[in-house]
Amino acid sequence: MEINLLPPQQFKKIKLAKLFQKTTGLIILAFFINFAGLGYLYSLNLKLKNKLDGIKNEAITENTEEKVQNLEHLEEKVKETYGLVEKAKKINQENPLQWSEILKELVSFCGAGIKFKKILVDEKNLKEIKVTGVAISREEVMILKNKLEESIHYQEVNFPISNLTSKTDVMFEFTLKLKNE
Repeated sequence: MEINLLPPQQFKKIKLAKLFQKTTGLIILAFFINFAGLGYLYSLNLKLKNKLDGIKNEAITENTEEKVQNLEHLEEKVKETYGLVEKAKKINQENPLQWSEILKELVSFCGAGIKFKKILVDEKNLKEIKVTGVAISREEVMILKNKLEESIHYQEVNFPISNLTSKTDVMFEFTLKLKNE
């Protein structure tokens, strides 16, 4: 039996403060991960360019077919890495305030019985988010679904019926389509 000696209003303030702390921490972590990833991709790009330059110089002096093939392979890797860096820049330049609000809201919908496993953004149009996770009960999943449907950020919430097959330890999956703002 649990006895709460705090007034309900004070208890709500404490609960909201904890939720705000968690949300803020997750958003800050997401930004740090994003910037660390950009830094890693940038340094990898520089390393590959340096290696490419060294191999180009060797290929010119020795002019062997093996060196030329190695050079072509490294050029492909540099282009691939550059493409990843450009994608990351595009996502970061696509109104970062909008993404932070969307992620903050998504995390705020997460009750104590919900754990997200993956949050994936469609890299082609940046308007579709796939969310997977685990809930302690079917009711928790339904609460999350209702909150997502009421959100101002989503125009469509794809909710497969398979999300409701278990009563407890429910594996769930949502596909969310962002509204055009």
